[in-house]
Amino acid sequence: MYYIHMMAKVFSDENWADEFLNKGKLYCNTLNYFRMHQDEYDNNIKDPYEGVIMRISPDDGGELKINEHKLEGIEECLIHSNYHLYKNIFCLYAPNSPLDQEATLENFESIVKITDDAKKLGGYFVVIQDSKVFNARLIDKAREMGLGVKQRLVDYKDFSGSVVIDEKDVGFVKPLQYAHQKEFRIMIDNGCYEDKPFEIENASI
Repeated sequence: MYYIHMMAKVFSDENWADEFLNKGKLYCNTLNYFRMHQDEYDNNIKDPYEGVIMRISPDDGGELKINEHKLEGIEECLIHSNYHLYKNIFCLYAPNSPLDQEATLENFESIVKITDDAKKLGGYFVVIQDSKVFNARLIDKAREMGLGVKQRLVDYKDFSGSVVIDEKDVGFVKPLQYAHQKEFRIMIDNGCYEDKPFEIENASI
């Protein structure tokens, strides 16, 4: 179990930050958007592992074949879930720590510190004053709109070898090199399964 010390949203555009702050507007891109995004920095917004259910590494001693033809020089094989790739997500910055971790000022400062890598996500930072109220209002709004919602902290795992992700965890597991994002993720299911953004308004903070 983990304790979330704070929740905030990082924006790269001031207008988006204003709309979130003043209108409670959530702009949610698909997992596939982040998988294919063209990014200025490594391990930032783009993540080719979004929606992945399995990573197969030849380094583990296996072979990759298509129609009995062995593929040489393949660094990895990624298998994605189409069912999840077109779900929309809203990402929050949520520094957290294990419940059994010693509570000291030094530990707290280390946990909530925004690293240089995290700053590359955007230059505008909106802190959510009461995350419990925010989450409750979001759930109420989603139910009102007939949407499905899953929300939880992202789990960061070692992807250097072969990895298999349980169906219930797809979309909430990312490689360790993204751990600086300290992400709490809200996944929206609008039943459309289209690769386009989805907006929710009046999910007031």
